[in-house]
Amino acid sequence: MRGGDAKPRRTARFKTTADRQEARGLSPRAFPAKRRHPHRAKAQLSPGQGEYPKPVALHPTAQRLQDHLHDLGLDVEIRELSDSTRTAQEAANAVGVGVGQIVKSLVFVDANGPLLCLCAGDRRVDTAKLGESARPARADEVREATGFAIGGVPPLGHDRPVPTVVDESLRRFGLLWCAAGTPHAVFSIATERLLAALPDAAVADVIER
Repeated sequence: MRGGDAKPRRTARFKTTADRQEARGLSPRAFPAKRRHPHRAKAQLSPGQGEYPKPVALHPTAQRLQDHLHDLGLDVEIRELSDSTRTAQEAANAVGVGVGQIVKSLVFVDANGPLLCLCAGDRRVDTAKLGESARPARADEVREATGFAIGGVPPLGHDRPVPTVVDESLRRFGLLWCAAGTPHAVFSIATERLLAALPDAAVADVIER
């Protein structure tokens, strides 16, 4: 045929690289499939799949408290948060609940020594209702009495027993959130379960009117 009469050559279509290699008389094994880079493969995993990402270990202080609470029979899970929970409002924002559900663990000192008051986050303690000589504890007194610094004092699990009074308005809620040893750690607990774990605590009206 003349050059002008030549028909265009059809190009075979292959579904896979292996088909193309086989048509050329080549073994697919000579060209192994590319492997994804291990770091790229790991980055595509969604949280909860495999071992990526790994959970972050608790702060030693929070871990010590969790172990203590478990020894007391409380099956609670302490959470470490990136946001601060030093104040009741910060804690409420961090866990997405009303500020009233946050337990403020406030330490006072009277003539008999330290006194712990558990107050709802949306209430203020009337110091006069705790006794004539009651006053807010200093930072060093808080740590000495509870073993924890201000902003991370839990409602129980202290180094030694501390007389405790509970704001009765906490019973408005079925679930409470408490500090767990550091300004970034919290745990939730059913209200009545918390009160049951504090058998010697007095539940009373201690808030300002």
